[in-house]
Amino acid sequence: ETLMTLAPDDLVTLKPLLKAAAQGKPLPANTVQAFAQACEQLCTETDPARRDGIAVGHLSSADLLAAGRRVAAALQFGAEDALTDAPDEETGLTVPLLARGTEPDGAARQVPCTEHLLRKLTEAALMAPLSARRWGFVHHSFQEYLAAQYLQVHDTPAQVRRAMLLAGNGSGRHVIDAQREVAAWLAVTDDGLFEEILACDPQVLQLADPAVRPAADRGRLTDALLSLVRDDYTIQLDRLLLYRLDHPGLASQLALALAPDRPLNELYAALLIARACPQLALTRQLLTLAEDPEVPETARSLAVEALVLGTD
Repeated sequence: ETLMTLAPDDLVTLKPLLKAAAQGKPLPANTVQAFAQACEQLCTETDPARRDGIAVGHLSSADLLAAGRRVAAALQFGAEDALTDAPDEETGLTVPLLARGTEPDGAARQVPCTEHLLRKLTEAALMAPLSARRWGFVHHSFQEYLAAQYLQVHDTPAQVRRAMLLAGNGSGRHVIDAQREVAAWLAVTDDGLFEEILACDPQVLQLADPAVRPAADRGRLTDALLSLVRDDYTIQLDRLLLYRLDHPGLASQLALALAPDRPLNELYAALLIARACPQLALTRQLLTLAEDPEVPETARSLAVEALVLGTD
């Protein structure tokens, strides 16, 4: 049942989570915990086929994650698409280039970022070989999550975060496409960033896990999304993520939008949310829509589906 609360697009974490559960670790309560636990689990696994003869034993997952955050940030915010184990004089993101200084482990300890540590990281299941002596993350979502963690553990100033993640001014303000998931992860704990994205690009906030935010914030996000589709009929909400909007006041919030005289795109959005977050309290509104011959057939069908799910 716990795994059912995770998003369908987060199934990339399922295998490491099941392995962790088999070792007696509790299942995560939300997507944030799922990615944290999956990354840690993947840092405890190595694939013998990928080993390159480094003889020293496997390092701690905390050390490998510290190195992983550095690599993720370099790839996510830089121009290269892979970590390469090549001489320092070669171009690209090389092991010698990154093997400098230390990295915080998130627990008040500094981890020396050595060539040995980075090479051990390439052996971990968190990384996958792309070609000879070139590696990337086993899934891009892990790179985005760890890049966000890098900014967080380094206490990157708010103005720097915004310069890296947002672009444009006024009504054209938006999250940079390539950084949408990173921004979503950071907005889970960064209140100022959450507020700015809520005002300019609210769809981004669905990409991490709004359930970690207070229920009132999920209500404000729902309002922002309904307003967005009301004003722009070209906007299409991601149906797979709408369940994340659920909160105690959702039924009364949607009741206002579930009326035949509302703008059609707003009505469709409200029906999709009601279908994703079944609400028994919306029975009357959904029945009215389902029985109204003036309502488009697709909207009536959605009302029936939401009604069945809400009374199941």
